[in-house]
Amino acid sequence: MNKIIIVCTLLCTSCSVWNKIPDDTKHFAAGAGVNVVTTAVTLKITKKKGLSLATGLLTGVAIGYAKERVWDKQWNRGVYNINDFAITAWGSLVATPAIFCVRDSKAKRMYYRLDSATFNRLFIDSLKK
Repeated sequence: MNKIIIVCTLLCTSCSVWNKIPDDTKHFAAGAGVNVVTTAVTLKITKKKGLSLATGLLTGVAIGYAKERVWDKQWNRGVYNINDFAITAWGSLVATPAIFCVRDSKAKRMYYRLDSATFNRLFIDSLKK
């Protein structure tokens, strides 16, 4: 998870690349990034998977809404567009099943490693008898 955060930070700080990315893609990536980082931090603190996923999803949606409603519309610091909020929320929503898949694949790999080790131990023990 730390590697993902470092890569996202490096991508976001390289301004020459960032300026060439379309606005919709930036909003999608921001929603997904906020979701992933919030989920990782909440999971580390609480050790509750469901709570961390819900917190990540809701934070991504809330950040997208706050950016469009407060930053762009009320403070006039950008161009208000409700579609940008929808795309940010969509990015946060799409990141949630992706987190499930990554987490579950790691758990399955650990299970298969343990299972194969158990099988090998039992097989070797049966040969010794």
